[in-house]
Amino acid sequence: AADAPQDTVPTSLSGAAKGIAFILYERLGSVPTAEIGHLIRAMQESDKPRLARLGLRFGVETVYMPELLKPAQIELRSLLFTLANGAFYEGTPPPAGRVAIDAVADVPDAYWLAVGYRRLGQRVMRVDMVERV
Repeated sequence: AADAPQDTVPTSLSGAAKGIAFILYERLGSVPTAEIGHLIRAMQESDKPRLARLGLRFGVETVYMPELLKPAQIELRSLLFTLANGAFYEGTPPPAGRVAIDAVADVPDAYWLAVGYRRLGQRVMRVDMVERV
């Protein structure tokens, strides 16, 4: 175990923390905090710092992974969502480097979240910027 990769989920995490990591994996790196609040409350005190070392951020609105909010990663997340759901949305993903854009008509909230954005009325904003507002 001494030579195990550092980016794997430690076995010392509680079941709730492992559940959060799994859901983030399934959702391509962003999930509304409200959807996993029960798991966050069930975590052990030592879990949050361990998950933070793995790159997770626990925001008020969203639990997310900042490393997945870079332009290349957003492009890949968009491609994965598109392939998994069999739907291509014109005007997506957001242009590289843009933290907020006008929401594109007929693009579901699930897509925006999958690529690291949240809908705010008629706009969408990258999840890390939503946490700053």
